[in-house]
Amino acid sequence: MIENYIDRTVQIFYQGKKRNISIRLIRVQDVPNGKVKAFCYEVNVPRIFNLDHIIDVELVKRHA
Repeated sequence: MIENYIDRTVQIFYQGKKRNISIRLIRVQDVPNGKVKAFCYEVNVPRIFNLDHIIDVELVKRHA
């Protein structure tokens, strides 16, 4: 459950609206109402991800 990773950096495998899959490095901030509020290191801005579009989550043990 991604709720366990609040205030942690994780790598997610995310399927977008056009069914394309991307890998994102994010810092989870909150998980309200089926959404994941996070800081996305790929674009250096806060983003909101649909929880049901996240395929997999992996904890990043160390992020520079």
